[in-house]
Amino acid sequence: MQIFSASIKSFYEKMARNEMSSFSVPAFNLRILTFDMARALFRAAQKVKTNTFIIEIAQSELGYTKQTPKSFAKQCLAAAKAENYQDKIFLQGDHFKPKNNLPRLIKRAIKAGFYNIDIDCSALPLVENIAQTNYFIELIKKRQPRDMAINIGGEVGEIGSSNTSAEHLREFLQKVKGINKVAVQTGTAHGKGGQIDWQLLKNLSAIAQEYGLAGVVQHGASTLSEDDLKRLPQHGVCEVHLATELQDVILQHPLFPYKIKKQAIGRFKNKINSIPQTIKDQIMEEVEEKFIFFFKCLGVENIHSDLK
Repeated sequence: MQIFSASIKSFYEKMARNEMSSFSVPAFNLRILTFDMARALFRAAQKVKTNTFIIEIAQSELGYTKQTPKSFAKQCLAAAKAENYQDKIFLQGDHFKPKNNLPRLIKRAIKAGFYNIDIDCSALPLVENIAQTNYFIELIKKRQPRDMAINIGGEVGEIGSSNTSAEHLREFLQKVKGINKVAVQTGTAHGKGGQIDWQLLKNLSAIAQEYGLAGVVQHGASTLSEDDLKRLPQHGVCEVHLATELQDVILQHPLFPYKIKKQAIGRFKNKINSIPQTIKDQIMEEVEEKFIFFFKCLGVENIHSDLK
């Protein structure tokens, strides 16, 4: 099998039909040392025998890490080749927000092989969120390849703000057509972890599945405890976004040069990439173990997304 970018849409449709066992698909954010992190990820995936994971980067992160969709995708594909990972890769654009450059970014992302896109208009009032989400769904569909149905997500309840209500989620799902998953706010925040309202999460997941979705998406999860991570699949979470803990494994590693930690990812990108390979390899051993930890907690060990 060749390495290629793919959409996870049909797999999520199987999840929505309850044709899959209980697990949550991890979405790993590889915004720092992308090539090396991706190599560690592919090694970990082969050890636990899974191809059921997403590699993502957010719209804002492309800016401050000084990357483009094309450069990010090229590094991920090169890493797969370096690790002899012969399988599909699910690249995802996360938190694509309604800014002036979003139509252009969507075009560039799709061209680079990002066949999974999460639209995030959650900072807007609900009515505007619905209208903008529908607009960008249609834009994505117009620009997707003829033979590739892009997996699209929406978002209700801004991460780190007040929790998503059942009423708002129902209204959103009644009026938004063309998504397979929906991100909700249940008590977490980016970089902080937080306390999940488990009953709310379960209720919102049930509503999402009632409307034919694979489930809800959980953000801000990488700093949760092991017990909490293991509870996510049991509460109807179809996808879990993991970023901060992976970044911190690198930046807080004793071998990572202290002088380039502050504002490191973008401003000191070249210096980070110039860290001796022997040091990067040692850091990535710990990163690889973290990937394996997340795979096992979320239940995707030995899970293979067999898509055409």
